[in-house]
Amino acid sequence: MKTAMKLQTLILLMVILMAYAAAWEQSAPGGYHYRPLTYINEYVVEIANFAVVEYCKESGTKVNLNKVIKGESSTVNEGINYRLTLSVVGEDSVSKIYESVVWESPLLPFRILISFIGLRA
Repeated sequence: MKTAMKLQTLILLMVILMAYAAAWEQSAPGGYHYRPLTYINEYVVEIANFAVVEYCKESGTKVNLNKVIKGESSTVNEGINYRLTLSVVGEDSVSKIYESVVWESPLLPFRILISFIGLRA
């Protein structure tokens, strides 16, 4: 009986801590607390390429990733948001800067392009 009560107390404590952590993540202005990526590795470049390909499908334009300028991540909604600042080159060979947000589920091989917004002309 005491073991069952201890287990229930432990589960309740874990639920409270998880709720607190989720509330803390969403307390920053803009909804989520982003942390800078320490370096841009191949995995981040893969996510950036995904964002560019999805943008091209949705917009009907043709652009290519030039480089990832900077990146940030935030744990949110059972996944991770990657906010990346990208340099892309269009068919006119002009480089433009965009900010993309990609949500990725760590449990499934699943990504969604949330936004892809031009920052400078």
